[in-house]
This record gives sequence, C-alpha cells and structure tokens, in this order.
Amino acid sequence: MPGASCKHNSAADVPPRAATSAGPPGINPAQTRLLARIGLRTLADLVLHLPLRYDDETRLSTIAEATRVLGGGAVVVECVVRDAQVRFKPRRTLVVTVDDGTGELTLRFLNFYPSQQRALEPGVRIRAVGEIRGGFIGAEMVHPRWRVLTEGTPMPDRLTPVYPTTQGLSQPVLQRLVSRAVAQADLSETLPASLLGGLGLPPFAQSLHLLHAPPADIDAAALTNRTHPAWRRMKFDELLAQQLSMRMHRNSRSSRSALPLPLAGRLAR
Repeated sequence: MPGASCKHNSAADVPPRAATSAGPPGINPAQTRLLARIGLRTLADLVLHLPLRYDDETRLSTIAEATRVLGGGAVVVECVVRDAQVRFKPRRTLVVTVDDGTGELTLRFLNFYPSQQRALEPGVRIRAVGEIRGGFIGAEMVHPRWRVLTEGTPMPDRLTPVYPTTQGLSQPVLQRLVSRAVAQADLSETLPASLLGGLGLPPFAQSLHLLHAPPADIDAAALTNRTHPAWRRMKFDELLAQQLSMRMHRNSRSSRSALPLPLAGRLAR
C-alpha cells in the first residue's frame, strides 16, 4: 500500500529487498512526475500500490442485453463503428455510433485526440467498456474505455484493477506500469512458514499477484470488503512494519542519554 514500502524489511535477521528500493526502470520523465504526485517513486511503491476496486471485463454482453437495464454498472460490448462525427453543440464532442447486430449504441467523447478520431473510422470493430445510460438520442456510453480488435483478440480472463491515480495518468498506463513492476520486483518471502501457517496467511508473492490480477471466479464480496486472505496478508504486513518501526525508534531513543547540567547555585522553588 502507499506509504508502506518499508513493510517487508521486517526483521533484523532478514535482508531488505534491495531490488524493490531502486527507482522504477523504463519510465519516462513525464510519467515519473505524474507518479510522484501520488507518492510512487520507487519500484516498491508501484508494487504496493493496490487497487481501489475492480471491473469485470471478462463477460461480454450484446447491446440489446446491456440496454435493457440502464445504469446497471459497467458492461463490455463488441461492436462495429458505423459513423463518427465531431459535433460542436453544446460543446465539441466526438460522437460515435456503433452496432453489434442486436442494437445500436452511441459512444460520446468530450475530450479526445485526433488519433482517436482517426482510429474510430467506420467499419472498425472495437470492444467498449463502460456504463450505459439514457441520452438525448438513445442509449449511450460517455468516455468508455475501448480498443480496436484484431482477429482472435482474446477476452480478459482476470478482473481489471482500478488504481488510485491523478490527472494525466490513465488507468491503462498505470496498470501496465504496476504489472511490469510486479514482474521485476523481488517478492521473496520474509516471514517464516511457521508464522504464516499459524496465522492462516498466504505467501507474500501469491497475495500480491492475486490482488493485482484476480481470477474471474474469485469471491468478489471478500475482495471488495477486503476480507480475502490476500488482503489480510497485506494488512498484517503493514501493521507489522508499523510496530517494528516504533520499536526501532524506541530502541534508538533508549540508547541515548542526556548530558548532565552542572549545578550553579541554589534551585528556585
């Protein structure tokens, strides 16, 4: 978790994870500045930047199915672009009309780049993820996540993490950086097996991999409520790091002694 990057240097007889204390490699200066805004300055910070929630993008819906219940949460649809226009009233907006053979849907982008407009040309097949709501001209998604599909593009088999972020740092970019950090970092275990077994806690690496990329069939309630064993392991490590830090500071203070002050005259009452 943010602010808990020291947690796994957790015992005097366990060496620190040197590999996770270095700055994140392969990140450009602009990304470095954006990551610093949310306190992510090292590889360990990225590894321990845990999701706020998860989106389920593993289930595909038809547009007809998805528009039966508007505002029911994010859905995934695969569709073909039929029309894309920039409209200027009431504000500059990219309006894209798509269909999948079962129904028609409008994708509305209030902020967009020319490259996105060029990519969403008629005839292109895309996968869009977002919440469908009623609009002026029918059902629409506002600012959906989308990608152009190629032959054989697979559906995700894991839940999609949604991380705390900042303006200018998109979820796909942050997801990619965190995933790369988890792959590069030293996630070796620091707690003895006897302690883990006695407390019913899973291994550290297993817990982190699960929290950053949960399987689709996971207990969603335990994940959302943070009662899943993987969340319990993270909480335990954070509390352990806090207690160890307090003990270290206490020992440091105890090893110091104040200089005696010479007595000069009588003490006033």
